[in-house]
Amino acid sequence: MPNSLETDFICLKNIWIEETKHHSSMDKITKHPAYQSIIKMGIEVVPLIIKDLETDPKHWGPALFAITGANPFPKEHAGRIKMIAQDWIQWAKDNGYYK
Repeated sequence: MPNSLETDFICLKNIWIEETKHHSSMDKITKHPAYQSIIKMGIEVVPLIIKDLETDPKHWGPALFAITGANPFPKEHAGRIKMIAQDWIQWAKDNGYYK
């Protein structure tokens, strides 16, 4: 059964996805209030974001950067969501956020 953090994350993620699915602007996608609320959840939400990246890569890079300060992907991966997701998953494994 999901805990409160997980429940809140899932709810906010679903709102974010639904309300930004037709946007191509990264600014609109990452400045959405639900996305910003996820960032404000802090470091505790990182494993949930990583888990989400595993199942369905999305534009989580800016949120993960905002939360962790890390930037684990090489510049040649820029714009490639699946490659960036794999870079973040590896970073999470290397830094104890992956279970």
